[in-house]
Amino acid sequence: MAEQSFDKERPQDNSGTRGGADAFHRMPTGIEALDQLLDGGLPDGNSLLVQGAPGTGKTILGMQFLQAGIEQFDEPGMFVTFEEHPRRLYRDARALGWDFEAYERARQLLVVFTSPEAFLSELGSDNYGKLVREYGLRRVCVDSLTQFESYPSAMEQGRVRFERVINALRRDNLSVMMTRETESREAPFRVTPEEYLADTVIQLEYERMDETRDAQRVRTLEVMKNRGAAHSSSAHLFDIGVGGINLHRSSNL
Repeated sequence: MAEQSFDKERPQDNSGTRGGADAFHRMPTGIEALDQLLDGGLPDGNSLLVQGAPGTGKTILGMQFLQAGIEQFDEPGMFVTFEEHPRRLYRDARALGWDFEAYERARQLLVVFTSPEAFLSELGSDNYGKLVREYGLRRVCVDSLTQFESYPSAMEQGRVRFERVINALRRDNLSVMMTRETESREAPFRVTPEEYLADTVIQLEYERMDETRDAQRVRTLEVMKNRGAAHSSSAHLFDIGVGGINLHRSSNL
């Protein structure tokens, strides 16, 4: 198959901040309802951290972020996974209506299955930069930062390590999404270095509506932080099906 060219300029988004302030350059995620919550998309250069308990939809949101970039904006992407074998990722993508294997054959997508140690090593070398240039990468999703907790803590503190990761990914002007496992926001928690350093933080929840055994579970998405831009401060319902996450802009829950 002939190699595709990705020389197109990034789509321009002239959405302004509310109240008539000077316009930010926004990078739409391509997930329409989420971009509305983010007042048009991510401010250019913002890193996005998506966190939540297992099963809340973090990996799916990361896959959808890359799929939307490919289909809507001709933005090739890279999915870095430390847990999911590519075969399982392809299977899950097919269930959602996406052909990730076809994207890879067309050199629109690169799936990297590696370890945290190898990933940190590649970020510090030019091998990562070569991949960015070879594929014309514009988006990257790292799934998940939780795996870095097994990295020997004596070598460097968690905050320093995360700064290394995020600064290396920003270096090539990529739109960056990272995932991380957390407990429910309803439980006691501490603010982590990842939350301090990420520009935009989204919290996903999957909880019972009340304390009864047969209570319905609901999924919610909340923008906890969006540095340099306005955003919705409410929790919004969503469901998962063909096409990925379907977000419902709702009144306060």
